[in-house]
This record gives sequence, C-alpha cells and structure tokens, in this order.
Amino acid sequence: MGGLEDGELPALDELRDELVRTLPPQRAATIVHGDYRLDNTILHPTVPGRIVAVLDWEMSTLGDPLTDLGTLLAYWSESRDDDVIAAARVMAPVTAAEGFPSRSEIVERYAARTGFDVADVEWYHAFAFFKLAVVCQGIAARAAGGAMLGSGFDDAQRIVAPLVAAGDKVLAIGR
Repeated sequence: MGGLEDGELPALDELRDELVRTLPPQRAATIVHGDYRLDNTILHPTVPGRIVAVLDWEMSTLGDPLTDLGTLLAYWSESRDDDVIAAARVMAPVTAAEGFPSRSEIVERYAARTGFDVADVEWYHAFAFFKLAVVCQGIAARAAGGAMLGSGFDDAQRIVAPLVAAGDKVLAIGR
C-alpha cells in the first residue's frame, strides 16, 4: 500500500536515501536550535525584523548550523511559491506578505553575516522538509493509534507526501 496503514512510505525512504547519498561535508559544529522559524522568535516591538529572543529549544543539539537555515527556509513562504512548495506549507504563509525578504535574500544575509559557504543550502532545505515529514508521520501514527489527545492531528498524514515532494524538488535544484 505504501502508507500509514502498513508502515511503508517508499517516497520518504527514497528521499532519506538520496539525502544520505548527497550529504555535504560538515563545515562547522555549533548549537543548533532544531526548529528555527519565525514563530519561535520574539521580535523587537519597535525595530522591524530585529529578533530579541529565540524560544522552544527542546529540539536543540550540536550540529551543522546550516540545518537551522534549512529549517527556516522550509517554513518560509514566498508569494511566487509553485504548487509543490505551497502544498508543503505547515503554517500560514505570513512571510509571503510584502516586506519580508525572499529565501534567497535570507541565504545571502546569512552567508554575509556568518561567512559560511552556503553552496549546499538546497540540501539543508530538503533535509528540513524530510524532518518535517518524519515528524508529521510520527504524529499521524500516534493519532491513528489513539495516543494523541485533542484535535488537529488529522492533517498530519495529509501533509507527509507534499513535504516529501517539496524535499525532492529542492534537492533536485541543488544538483
């Protein structure tokens, strides 16, 4: 079948295998937030765009800092997103509004500020979609087994395939 019912997700496994095959060399090891996105920050009340705090560090670890950049890019929306990327949105497309930088502008700013080589940024972006797909698949499996309380978990399974497709698309761009 290839779905939640039988535990088989060939497309997710294929994306995982391609990520493993194309893994770029780690250039640095830092504290990595693990879920870096706009809604895990507190913004300055009067200085637009200035972050004064980063919240929700429970997924933090040591690793390649580009994984946080990739995560931010996966959550970031643009008005010109195609159907594949738009279908993988897990939150409202706030950043598609006028005044927000594009993903490429974020990458340029990141590279300028950190001095890191961002040539493999698509891999990290694809990895973030893969991670989100795995998290959603886990939520869907727990919900199907009755282990999740409350509502809002029904969409978790629905978003897995679009997240995998977005990961495939972004990874292909980087090749």
